[in-house]
Amino acid sequence: MLVMSGKVQGKTLLPYCAGFESMEQSALEADYRGEKSIIHSLESTVIEWSHQIRAMLIKDSAEALFEGKNPTPHTELLFWKNRYADLECIYSQLTSHKGNKMETLLDAVESSYSPAFQNIRREVSAALEEATDICIFLTPLQHLFEDIENKDFSDIKSLLGPMMHTVCLVWANSGHYNTPARLIVLLQKICNLLIQQAMGYLAPDELLKGELSESLLKVKTCLEILELFRSIFEERRANLGQYQHNGSLVKPWDFPPNLVFFRLDCFVNRVKSIEDILQTAVDFLKLEKLEIGGIRGRALSQQLQLLHQVFFDHFKILTDKPYDCLDLNNKEFEKDVWDFQLIVDDTERRLGAILCQALDDASGLEQAFKVLDMFGGLLERPLVSQDVLDRYPRLVSMFDKDLDSCKLLYHEHIIANELGSAPVNRNMPAVAGGLRWAQELQQRIQTPFFKFRQLSYPCLDSAHGVWVIQKYEELMQLTDRYYATLYETWTRTVDSNCQHNLSLPLIFRDKSTRLISVNFSTQLSSVLREVKYLEGSQREVIPETAMQIYSTRWQLWQLVGSLDVMTGRYNRVIQSVLNVENPLVGRQLEDIDTQLQKAEESLSWNSQGIWQYIQELRDSVCDLESRLQRTKDNVEEIQNCIKSWETPLYDRKDRKKDTLLSLDDRVERLERFYCMIRSSGEKIHFLVKRNLELFMSEPSSDEWKSYVEYIDDMVIDGFYNCIECSLKFFLDNTENNDDTVPLFETQLYLKVPDLVFVPSLEVGERQNLFELLESLINDIFRVSSLVPRLSQHSSFPHYQAEMEGMTDLADMRVLIMERVKSVMTTCCVFRNSLECYRYLYVDDRKEFLHHFLRYSSVLTSQEVATQSEERPPTLDDFKQQVDRYEKLYDEVQSLEPVHVFHRWMIVNGRSMKIALLNIIKKWSFMFKQHLIDHVTNSLSDLENFIIITETGLDQQVKEGDYETLVDVMGHLLSVKDRQHTTDLIFEPLQQSIALLKEYEQELPDAVHKQFEELPEKWNNIKKKATLVKQQVAPLQAIEVASLRRKCASFEVEQHTFREHFRNNGPFR
Repeated sequence: MLVMSGKVQGKTLLPYCAGFESMEQSALEADYRGEKSIIHSLESTVIEWSHQIRAMLIKDSAEALFEGKNPTPHTELLFWKNRYADLECIYSQLTSHKGNKMETLLDAVESSYSPAFQNIRREVSAALEEATDICIFLTPLQHLFEDIENKDFSDIKSLLGPMMHTVCLVWANSGHYNTPARLIVLLQKICNLLIQQAMGYLAPDELLKGELSESLLKVKTCLEILELFRSIFEERRANLGQYQHNGSLVKPWDFPPNLVFFRLDCFVNRVKSIEDILQTAVDFLKLEKLEIGGIRGRALSQQLQLLHQVFFDHFKILTDKPYDCLDLNNKEFEKDVWDFQLIVDDTERRLGAILCQALDDASGLEQAFKVLDMFGGLLERPLVSQDVLDRYPRLVSMFDKDLDSCKLLYHEHIIANELGSAPVNRNMPAVAGGLRWAQELQQRIQTPFFKFRQLSYPCLDSAHGVWVIQKYEELMQLTDRYYATLYETWTRTVDSNCQHNLSLPLIFRDKSTRLISVNFSTQLSSVLREVKYLEGSQREVIPETAMQIYSTRWQLWQLVGSLDVMTGRYNRVIQSVLNVENPLVGRQLEDIDTQLQKAEESLSWNSQGIWQYIQELRDSVCDLESRLQRTKDNVEEIQNCIKSWETPLYDRKDRKKDTLLSLDDRVERLERFYCMIRSSGEKIHFLVKRNLELFMSEPSSDEWKSYVEYIDDMVIDGFYNCIECSLKFFLDNTENNDDTVPLFETQLYLKVPDLVFVPSLEVGERQNLFELLESLINDIFRVSSLVPRLSQHSSFPHYQAEMEGMTDLADMRVLIMERVKSVMTTCCVFRNSLECYRYLYVDDRKEFLHHFLRYSSVLTSQEVATQSEERPPTLDDFKQQVDRYEKLYDEVQSLEPVHVFHRWMIVNGRSMKIALLNIIKKWSFMFKQHLIDHVTNSLSDLENFIIITETGLDQQVKEGDYETLVDVMGHLLSVKDRQHTTDLIFEPLQQSIALLKEYEQELPDAVHKQFEELPEKWNNIKKKATLVKQQVAPLQAIEVASLRRKCASFEVEQHTFREHFRNNGPFR
């Protein structure tokens, strides 16, 4: 249990034999009765301790390496730390009281294991001394290893030197760790640590799948750090002598480096393989963006795209592999890399062929170098560079031709310079432009020359290349000579030109136009421009005079700028002032001309104190020009206000060309337009008052009155144009031509007994079209009364009277009203043409039907008086009347509902037409309704008669029942009276129903059912009447006999009374 407890604690605990305390007491008492058992127990304990201790002592820190693991330096430090703790624990047990007692007992019993026990104690003591020494010297490495683990791998360069320095110190000073075996183990573990950190930094899962440029940068950083570590190792190995102290020699590291760096070298080789893959991918994936020009540029670009796609597909296959590319035990990766390299070699060969074709198609040297620059790093790939070697001589030949062309340009420029027409860059002065031309010509030949020098292949080392270099140097010398000559010529004349031009007057005036200009010589401007460009080149020494002038350039430009402003504004005043404005600003112009006389005659650019003079003059001119310009701006604003009036007061609805005049919003439109006119008038009066202040004039002066008249004429013209625009709108839209679109619309209504226009077109009626147009035109002229008159001496408070007095506007007004009268007359004539239908809505339909039913036609009152015989209408008469009105309905239906007169007036008769059609339908339906009523009533009467008669005939008549007999006989008499008419009624009713059906007048189903059932019922009632008649005949005879008896009795009574009266009467 004690041994197991020690293993759990990570310590070696030495167990004692059972009964050790009693053994100790027995030995002390010299009791030898149990001697053999004591000796056996003690020796067994020694043997067991020996096995435990030796098992611990033979442990080595390199065991993990031998097992194929990859431990880091932390395991080395932990191993020695634990070993030291374990040995210290063992040693404390061996030297404890019990341990010493055990040694005494072994000596007392004279055991053969006593020397072995002493050897164990000595071995543990030596091992403890070794562990103590190693732990002391390895401890300083602890924080270095922790820093390497904690820091980003890219930042550990600064830690590698101190770490190796500490390792060297351990080697030089440790008494037990300075053996090759121990150092090799430590260095191998350090390599494992670097490999571990590198793998974490590179992230193998994303190394080939992430951003290529970032991955490549990481790989290069990793290789740089690992190679640095190797170089530091070699440097420390070679300089171990510097760690010598106290005259003791430091043992060299004479072990083969391969023992240390075998795994690290394998890892570096793997990383280099990945670097080659990434670099290749970065180079080849650039093919996607390459666009080659030239004749076959498109085809070659497509080939590049195809190459890019093929490479990309294979690269994607490689990167999609699921394995760890940094796993050194993975052999599949090496096979995939070999296959991928075959694809790369094939791609390089095809790429070299495309590059050669692109160079062959290059039209010039510049394009050829563009192609080479475009391919960039791809040129360094061995198979590509091998294919391009044959094209370099052609580039040299092209450079040779380009040198010849440049030399020809040089001679042409020299000739043009002698003639005074040498071309220079735009906006550049002659000298600076010529110098710039020489520099650009040199740059043109220098650029390809430097490109040749940058090529990895020595193109210019051939015989032809040497000849080209000679031509290049010759042309460079010619341009340098031209440059120097041009500059020296300019420096000789610049002083005299500057002095002369600075003495000129400031201002020059043109006597014919009175315009002025700044008298700053172009030669001075040229000198300033030349110095500006030359100063930037920092290649030439500029003459002192030119530099002095250039140093004052800001003062000169201020003077010139101020004078430019002043002259520009002065000339603007001279050119823009109107005749009506000239009297208002004439006195101020005279004062300014007096001031300008000095600048025209006496003051020059060398004069002292001219800045104050120029400022005062500029302020005076600017003030005048500013005030004059503001008055013109105000006048322009007045004109804009007036111009805004030039829009028709009335317009078509929604401003569409095919709509009618919009009068629904007449009030709002008038209010809006009038409000705009009033606000414009107020603004005009305000601006006129503002101009009075700007001109600094008196309101009562004649000059100001003339100016106000000028503005007043503008307003009059504005109102004229405003009214003319509105009147012209009506004139243009009331012309009788093909382009005119209807403008007005009137509705034609049927208001019995007349046809009425709305609005009215009757002359003399109120609110007719004439009055409407008159009111619209009055609205138009009324706009001129909304602005008070500007001219104070005018007799009218506003402009309306003047507008109404203008002949042109009056003629337009008269013409519009004449057109209105003409169209009103035409529309009334059209309305009168519809009077032929007047009888339809004037005649009384009931009276018409009454006469028709009596005489089968319509008679006048005289004809009715003379007509003695009535003739009821037949069914044909009804059909004739209905057909007549149906035909009339079709006739009215065919009438056009809308008529356009004079191209601009619409008469909308839809309402009238609908009303007239309804009336015609009423006439037609009157006859149809009469037939419907006749059929319905006839059948209903007959059905009621049959029901009543049948009920009456069903009564039981008994002898002596006089009332019932009379009632039954009455029903029999009714049947007899109706028999003739009823027998003949069904056929006419059938014809009436058929006629109604022709006119789509369907009778109710009940009527049809009656028509089917009543003939049979009528026959049945006739049969029943005959039967009842026979039944009541005897009773009738009895009643007849009874009546006769009663009559005879009555006659007797009457005769008796008569005789009595005759005999006894009062008149006897």
